[in-house]
Amino acid sequence: MSIFRDSELSFSGENVLTNIKKVEYFEASVNSGAIAATTAADVSVTRNGVSVGDAIIIVRAPAEEARVTPQGCRVTGANTFVVRFTNQSAAAATGGADTYGFLWFDLT
Repeated sequence: MSIFRDSELSFSGENVLTNIKKVEYFEASVNSGAIAATTAADVSVTRNGVSVGDAIIIVRAPAEEARVTPQGCRVTGANTFVVRFTNQSAAAATGGADTYGFLWFDLT
């Protein structure tokens, strides 16, 4: 059952639903590590099958750790994507390893 009327979702006039080969939920352990004050850090994650041009979004994050927040994802290479974490506080912060949920949109 489509959640979109007429099964169309457009971006810049192009129907993007026809580009989605599959959508998959998965979980992965990610360790944000130490992040300096008012900066961001990218953490690499391996997922077999991911390719540049695919989309990955965080759909379930654990309880927020003090001052460390996940901001988003981007695919950086074959089987690899990064999660960007930020620390917007005035002091360094260290997150820990935790399990995050992701949606992978296979577009390639």
